[in-house]
Amino acid sequence: MAASTKGSFPTRLLVAIALAGGFQSQVAAQTGLVLAGRVVEAGTNSGIQNAGVAIGGLGAVLSTADGAFRFSAVETGEYEVRVTALGYATTTRHLTVYANTSLTIALQIAPLAIAPLTVRGIEMEGTVRDGKRSFGVADADVSTNEGGRAQTNSNGRFKVGALDGAAVEVSVRAFGYLPLDSVVVAREDERHTFVLTSDALFEAMVAHQVERLAARSMPQRAIGFRNLDREELVRYAGRATIRDVLQSEYGYRLRGRIRCVVLDEVVLHPDVDGPTLGTMYPEDVERIEFLFSGNMLRIYTRRFLWEMAGRNTKLRQPTYVQPPRGEPWCI
Repeated sequence: MAASTKGSFPTRLLVAIALAGGFQSQVAAQTGLVLAGRVVEAGTNSGIQNAGVAIGGLGAVLSTADGAFRFSAVETGEYEVRVTALGYATTTRHLTVYANTSLTIALQIAPLAIAPLTVRGIEMEGTVRDGKRSFGVADADVSTNEGGRAQTNSNGRFKVGALDGAAVEVSVRAFGYLPLDSVVVAREDERHTFVLTSDALFEAMVAHQVERLAARSMPQRAIGFRNLDREELVRYAGRATIRDVLQSEYGYRLRGRIRCVVLDEVVLHPDVDGPTLGTMYPEDVERIEFLFSGNMLRIYTRRFLWEMAGRNTKLRQPTYVQPPRGEPWCI
């Protein structure tokens, strides 16, 4: 008597996909999955170190000493996997991910042919951005494991030497941000974006110094000239200087009014305050104050306030004296 098939249809579909040795994944409607595995030498199962594993839409990583690699926060869908390693033939495969997936990718040995080998160097381009406010981070240091080094411009952009198609370890360091290390595949026609996260300790220490400055300036604040803090200044990031910011915010009211400019507690000479303010970026400044009816302009950079917090600097009382004749005196 034949067994009834009613109600016996499988509730879980197991799909096996062969990929250079094969892998298995269980079908399930999930997000935030893990895609992990090993890159090995075909026929030996020996792990291949520093193999570049690039997956479209997920980025790229380098395999560990035993050939292991891992991608997290993977969504279900179809992906292209491209694996490269020095001395091995490049492998490209397509796969569909339904659940947490483990796979083994075997590479065939491909001895280097010295005569026809051409290694093409390129300039890898990219941008370093602030993760909260999305402006380009200027003066960030960008370095690679291949010895390339560059510094971002006022818009956060950089170019650094790399080998075309190679997996490159990139390190990004910027004042006031947490360090960022990443792996990308260098392509001449691709631009990479590195997003930095503010250092919470740095932000807290600088914020405390701003509170001290605000309390000190209160008795001498200039009516009609509001002070500017970082959240207002970064609206001009990447497209203006401090001189541009002052002209935009205060306009005609500045004409002939400012008689004393103090930058990081140092009085600027009248011959240099113009050029100085015309080369400063607003994203480097934490606070701008107007005191004494607008005759005194005080500017504080983020780096100075950080150093001030570390030294527990005692604030001097602002002083402005306008003599009957001659230049004013101020501190």
